[in-house]
Amino acid sequence: MTHRPRALALVFGLACCITPIAGQEATGSENPAVESVAEKAFDLSRWMTTFHASPDPDRVAFVIEEMSRQGSWKKNGALDTAFLAEVFRQYPDRVAEWVSGAATLAEDERHYVYIATWWSQVPVSASVLEGAMDSETSVNRAALRKYLDRKPTPLQEMEIAGPEVLDMLWASYFAGGRAVFVERLTTALTIPLGDEVDVDLRTVRQAARWSLESNARQHADVRRILEGVTARSTGVVHDELESILASTRPDDDSEVDEGDTGP
Repeated sequence: MTHRPRALALVFGLACCITPIAGQEATGSENPAVESVAEKAFDLSRWMTTFHASPDPDRVAFVIEEMSRQGSWKKNGALDTAFLAEVFRQYPDRVAEWVSGAATLAEDERHYVYIATWWSQVPVSASVLEGAMDSETSVNRAALRKYLDRKPTPLQEMEIAGPEVLDMLWASYFAGGRAVFVERLTTALTIPLGDEVDVDLRTVRQAARWSLESNARQHADVRRILEGVTARSTGVVHDELESILASTRPDDDSEVDEGDTGP
């Protein structure tokens, strides 16, 4: 069986969101008062992929719960954590509110929210995590103590050792539009493709290239970042990015301009 790279759950999310519900647009609805479950479901992937262009902080508490309802914490825990950490970084004054609201989640899901808080490194991170200690389980209390004793490695400095890191970098980018995450993704293009390299690492490089190409085609802001990286790169990264940009050159009005992105 052939599997597409799992590194781009978010890329495919947007495409899935705009697919018409079977039978709805083709034939119309005989009973418009009856809505399907799919129509009523909150589109989590679309909300996440557009957050950097259309920030929606007032819905974050709801989304944290929706991640639980849709089983996203269990399927995409690292991706969701990276996304929330970047959102928390942008709205430090609301982190305490959002963490407090997550108290109804399952133990392991609350743990992800705590990691996001720790990872965001906002000024209130320590006090929020300390405040959660008394009401937590012994498992989560032990984890919280570890987090309070050390600082996390910034995601953009992590080794890209697996597809999960690609997921996390894209999630962080879509949460805030910071170019540093896309720039970090381009470094995966330096992974050699020879037989002497572990097959899993070769897969990471292939998934990284595929993800960059897909997003450059869909998002004008990603394309601009890649153009900047290409201009100041040499060697394999320059050549790969030139190829990506050439294959994704937009036709008139084929891309949505999502605005400039910050460093």
